Amino acid sequence: MHDLEAAMISLVRALEAFAQRQLFKHYQIKTWDVHPEQLPQALRETCRSCWLEDLDGKYKLPVQAQFRALAGLGDQMGQAFLREWPTLKPLLDAANHAVLGHGFEPVKAERVQQLYDVVVKLSGISEASLPKFPMLNI
Repeated sequence: MHDLEAAMISLVRALEAFAQRQLFKHYQIKTWDVHPEQLPQALRETCRSCWLEDLDGKYKLPVQAQFRALAGLGDQMGQAFLREWPTLKPLLDAANHAVLGHGFEPVKAERVQQLYDVVVKLSGISEASLPKFPMLNI
């Protein structure tokens, strides 16, 4: 059971890492210390009112906001995220409601596969380039 949950959480993290890399590499935006003026106009007020960390005074973008920022900056990955959002939202909810997320719901194998498919699509990585792990027949 936890293997499916660990896979789901790892996929969510991979999705976020792709957004973070894209934002930093192409726009010099650190998602853990963003300056509202770096963001598209449509996200600035939300950033100021919702994403301020009270302890360190830094603005931190949640994963959905990272992709919305990319989309607002005209980035293809962000625009693809918006197109995939209706498919992605229930998958992220499933990860969030899992025991290793913030809930008590078991993760279904088909949800992991669906999220994997979306992450591969959004990342632009060819599945053939991913490592293949050996299958042991014991």
